Amino acid sequence: MTTYTLKGIKVATYLSTDSDAFVANLYADKKLITMVENDGRGGCHMYRTEPECREDVKTFMAWCETLPPDKFECNGKEYEIAMSDDLWVSQQVAQHLEDKDFKAKCKKSTLIRLTTDNEGEYQIYRNVAYTPAIADQLRKKHGDTLTEIINERYI
Repeated sequence: MTTYTLKGIKVATYLSTDSDAFVANLYADKKLITMVENDGRGGCHMYRTEPECREDVKTFMAWCETLPPDKFECNGKEYEIAMSDDLWVSQQVAQHLEDKDFKAKCKKSTLIRLTTDNEGEYQIYRNVAYTPAIADQLRKKHGDTLTEIINERYI
């Protein structure tokens, strides 16, 4: 089975108005198949593909449609959006941005998630650098309500 990855993601937040302005390379296994970009002004992503890779991109788009729908909640109501290549790429870019943000914060602080936190929320112990001893203290303090020490993603 082919594994798709988005690499070399460069986001230009200063250009982003309606969506994230970015450029990235899409790989099928280890083969570069296209460059994906978005100008950040709304609309679909654009694919810059060499003729010999067009079938690979079509296969990628078809693969995205086989993925489960994205489910989310808004104002107490549950929604579902069919997976597409645009949505998949957008999720990868969003994950890249979240990881970049977390890595920067984890350098000087310890970040945790508790069962009482809503989706996307976390607690931050500012200027308390992560160490195994700090992790042990947090596990003792929060017990079963501690769902994750975010710093441990990046060790």
